[in-house]
Amino acid sequence: MKGKVDTGARSSSLHAFGLETFKKGEEEWVRFEIHPNQRNAKGNAKGSVTVEVPLLDTRSVKSSSGVSEERPVIQTTLLLGGISRTIEVTLTHRDDMGFRMLIGREALRGVFAVEPNRSYIAGVPPSTSKRDALLIGGVAIAAGTRKQVALPISRLASGTEVALPVIVLHGRLPGPTVWMNAAIHGDELNGVEIIRRVLEKLDAKTVRGTVLAVPIVNVHGFVSGDRYLPDRRDLNRSFPGAARGSLARRIAHLLMTEVVSRCSFGIDLHTGSDGRTNLSQLRADLEDPETARLATAFGCPLMLHANPRDNTLRYAATVAGAHVLLFEGGEALRFDRAAIEAGTSGILRVFAALDLIDPIVPAATTRFRGGGSKWVRARRSGLAQLDCEVGDQVERGQLLGFINDSFGKRLGTLKSPHDGMVIGLKLEPLVNRGDAIIHVAVIQPVELP
Repeated sequence: MKGKVDTGARSSSLHAFGLETFKKGEEEWVRFEIHPNQRNAKGNAKGSVTVEVPLLDTRSVKSSSGVSEERPVIQTTLLLGGISRTIEVTLTHRDDMGFRMLIGREALRGVFAVEPNRSYIAGVPPSTSKRDALLIGGVAIAAGTRKQVALPISRLASGTEVALPVIVLHGRLPGPTVWMNAAIHGDELNGVEIIRRVLEKLDAKTVRGTVLAVPIVNVHGFVSGDRYLPDRRDLNRSFPGAARGSLARRIAHLLMTEVVSRCSFGIDLHTGSDGRTNLSQLRADLEDPETARLATAFGCPLMLHANPRDNTLRYAATVAGAHVLLFEGGEALRFDRAAIEAGTSGILRVFAALDLIDPIVPAATTRFRGGGSKWVRARRSGLAQLDCEVGDQVERGQLLGFINDSFGKRLGTLKSPHDGMVIGLKLEPLVNRGDAIIHVAVIQPVELP
């Protein structure tokens, strides 16, 4: 069983459910069930084990949150790092916790020393230490290794080959296969840096599963600083693509077949476009329970329910059976520190929620959930003066800015169409009639447990 060593806890505890006490002769016994596999879904009894053991004691134990509860206490054998010893364990309901067992100080005292900066000091469990190599683009990646693979796309007129870069971390231990991608639009740079920072935190020797990272999908647009491909097609309107056809459809097909088709979960990273900036936000199908769970784990201040748009990567991947989160933050052609930090931390939290890695960043709270949204558009051409910022909560009819002409004459006002939050802004003051200027989402507070 996978356990968490917690030197902040005095006693050890075990997730147990279906607890009942009974008599065996003159002795008090306790019967309960456990989930040896922590990936078992909550409430799923498949793979559970029924245990009967003498009841040693009943004690009042204070949890890490400071709440005291009466817990049954049993005695059992702990085998850790080849060393066996008898320990006392309290039984409690820990189904919402990341680990089904917590190993406290008393179980470690006098025998073990804890080194928090190292993993698997006693060796990888033999039953889970062997995985087959992953074959991608004709390249075999051995378990426990990291490798960059170049998937050929096309050649430039000069004869230079253009390839899709894929960084593969094929973990030594089994687990889910996930992907993350950025720069489907070539001018959206924040995601490239987010992926670099996430990969910096991962080690293929300890990752439980496989990570496929594609930091630059639209290589042509990235090199030229252009949102689109050379033929002006939007790559994110070309999925699932085809082996033959336009360049956009070929790239989409390559990404789907070599990367997305292998994965059960993915994160698509974006920024604002056309001179706009976006509040760091997560867009997903929040009506799907697993997608909603991972969106909540991401910890963005705002998550929006949004059905995937036809011919986008998110739509094609969802049809293929994957759960997908779409992150928006910052503006095109710029690094936005806040958006990069939010995206990096969010992905690491999701990977921990998938049990791909142990938690390495603090949990964060999603404060708001959004539904529909509406752009405030310019009714006259001129110079826009905005009196709001992304993240501002606004009320219906609230004044958000003005439009003046170049001589200072007031041409019109910009007002919120409904109660909500500003999630996007046009940064360039010069506007034409009909331009989208301020994006306001309908929001509601998320009820915290």
